Amino acid sequence: MDRKKLSVLILLASAQFILTLDSTFMNVSISTLVKDLHTSVTAIQGAIAFYSLVMASLMIAGAKIGDIIGRKKAFLIGLIIYGIGSFITSLSWNIYTLAFGWSFLEGVGAALVMPALFSMVVANFSEGKERVKAYGIIAAMAAAGAALGPIIGGFLTAFVSWRVGFLAEVFVAAFILINHKKIKDAIITMVNKKFDYVGLLLSGLGMFTIVFGILLANTYGIIQARKAYEFAGKTLIEPGQVSPTVWYILIGIGILFLFIIWEMFRVRKAKATLLNPVIFKNTIVTFGIVTTLSIQFVMAGTIFAISIVSQIILEYDAFKAGLVLLPLSIAVLIIAFLVGRIAANHQPKHIVQFGMLLILLGAAMIGILLYRHPSSLVFLPGLAFIGAGVGMAASMLNNLIVSSVTAEKTSEASGLNSTFLNLGASLGTAIAGSLIISIFIGSSVNLINNNAVFSDSQKTQLTQAVETKGQTLSNTELDQYLTNVPINIKNEILTINTQAENNATSAAIFSLAVLGTIGLISSSLLPKKSIS
Repeated sequence: MDRKKLSVLILLASAQFILTLDSTFMNVSISTLVKDLHTSVTAIQGAIAFYSLVMASLMIAGAKIGDIIGRKKAFLIGLIIYGIGSFITSLSWNIYTLAFGWSFLEGVGAALVMPALFSMVVANFSEGKERVKAYGIIAAMAAAGAALGPIIGGFLTAFVSWRVGFLAEVFVAAFILINHKKIKDAIITMVNKKFDYVGLLLSGLGMFTIVFGILLANTYGIIQARKAYEFAGKTLIEPGQVSPTVWYILIGIGILFLFIIWEMFRVRKAKATLLNPVIFKNTIVTFGIVTTLSIQFVMAGTIFAISIVSQIILEYDAFKAGLVLLPLSIAVLIIAFLVGRIAANHQPKHIVQFGMLLILLGAAMIGILLYRHPSSLVFLPGLAFIGAGVGMAASMLNNLIVSSVTAEKTSEASGLNSTFLNLGASLGTAIAGSLIISIFIGSSVNLINNNAVFSDSQKTQLTQAVETKGQTLSNTELDQYLTNVPINIKNEILTINTQAENNATSAAIFSLAVLGTIGLISSSLLPKKSIS
């Protein structure tokens, strides 16, 4: 690869790095963000999930916009929006400005950049080893961004400020924009350049409704409503009835079903589509995106849960919390850069399968060990397994998916894969948080009712407090609320808090591994194919 192409690769890889860095950058800064922005863990969890959700909702639209206005133009506009969002985030003074700058603007910018980026790899690098190498490096940078996010975020939060990280992204975006002339645009042969606004509305609304419903589980419960759900001043769901989470998920799935029907109708009428459903006939694309979703689901959910353990139960600062995730970061980096050599002698399908298996084993291992031994040491082997699995599977999947379609369809295929990647990250964070809160409340109530120190009236008061205001707090924070409580009662409450939080996080991580087995099934259904 000559110097000119190497400089192009650096620009594209830098863009990929900052986009994925943001997906994990803030997980280890949760406690600091809660204090700095005067908000709650649940609100920060919502902002983290919303960032991935915005990208997931708009990624297909971003790919289509690139088809209409040009891939490079979409890439540059996306970078500008992303840079503005990063700047606003660096100045944010409350949860709303953080959500607007980071979750919304950066999400919109990323939705334009990601699909166009992979199309420009096709335009700038020759088919064969050169393009495979370029894909491999960009995929490795994506993995590196997600893996190094906690380390960089932890270091900056502990020793400088989390705001500096977002400000640094502004300079990276500016560097790419200044040197954009080095990047060759992708040729578009698309005939119909009209935009499918109804398709955008249906796809975005469907995915938003699903994730929003899952986030509601923090307050109302996953299956059964813990308290009344009101909308526009009217009680729609009484305590004990089916949780609003279930209804929102079902409604979201129904909207997405309508989206597919609408797109099929547009195809029959020879009108512009947001996504041509024909692409799902490609089994590599179909099973590949499901596997991508599963990988991100398990990884993002596990990282979020471990961040809760590190910062709430173990009460580590942001830097120490980032160091806890170091085994995952190191494993991802090493394997992602070696996977190209591994692929030379093995079927991509088998590499993806083995990587998925390692991810599930790693998550299950963490869940089991954490239940018995709540310390950072129990994370080491499991995180190494997850990191190695992500380095193998994620690095290989996008190459496999994009190489399975024609050059004209690379943006659509990449956009679809990125949609499921970010949907998986959003769902993983949302479900992990919902499981932690739900299991924490259930475990706390059980421990309170079985405690011999509390009187019946104290049990009733504590149970009501947990069920109505239950949230994860460190023992130091909880101790501040118990200043007037007798020492023996306080100690029992603190012990129950630690045990319930540990039960909740370990069970949540193990549950992620169980739910993630769908990725192992989908990876086994991938057809054998060499990447060229």
